[in-house]
Amino acid sequence: MKHMLTAIAVATVVAAASFADGGEALSPQEKRARRKARIEARIAAEGGMLQKDNTANFARVVNCQKKVSPDFIKDVVAQFNTGLNIYVEVVEMDSVTDPFELANKALSIPRTGIAAIIVDDDKLPTILSAMESGWSILNIRHLQDDLPPKAVYELRLRKEINRAFAEAAGAGLSFNKPCVMEPVYKLSDLDAITFPVVSPEAMSKISQACAKRGIPPLRSDTYKTACEEGWAPAPTNDVQKAIWDKVHAMPTEPIKIKPEEKKIEK
Repeated sequence: MKHMLTAIAVATVVAAASFADGGEALSPQEKRARRKARIEARIAAEGGMLQKDNTANFARVVNCQKKVSPDFIKDVVAQFNTGLNIYVEVVEMDSVTDPFELANKALSIPRTGIAAIIVDDDKLPTILSAMESGWSILNIRHLQDDLPPKAVYELRLRKEINRAFAEAAGAGLSFNKPCVMEPVYKLSDLDAITFPVVSPEAMSKISQACAKRGIPPLRSDTYKTACEEGWAPAPTNDVQKAIWDKVHAMPTEPIKIKPEEKKIEK
């Protein structure tokens, strides 16, 4: 996947921070701990990490129900950004009865490229999707038909939110295991899935679909890099202020333009 968050956010920092451990006999755990500490120190010295504001489209999870708390949905969706590395937002919207009107209403939210809509309805199937139009509807009503324990119900919700989002983005079924997009035809099939998120195969499909619908990959980097590229906000601490002042300092000497040493013939 292009521009994976970990690659784009810290790859440069990791490379710069890595060096030999001086021949010391260290366990793998100690080496990882030292390397992690060096990376964290380098990031701190460069003003911490920033996420660049998105000026293009978003993938949106549109919540139209009251049974499941918005905080639970936001917690599930927060994991999308880590794995899928795209700009995803949760928004609240009033529901309407007709599913096509509901989909059009969600997609009409400004800068929405993909919409996974969550409802609580007695008529709709569990997931209704139109991947070529960039939407899906997850109906949470049927996930409690067998009166499951709370832990089972919440795990079902996590899986189905991931599945509905993936279907809106065109991922479809995956026969690579483990993956939350394995075929599901009944609740026991859903419960049997051991992996509550999408696999790399499905991630790749989602990334390609998002790119076609104007949703860019997340951009995250150190404050120093953001300053150098011109997208950093005003500093909020002494470290960031020192970086800001250095990057924005005016040159102390005027630029000297030397005369041409050799005349260029036309």
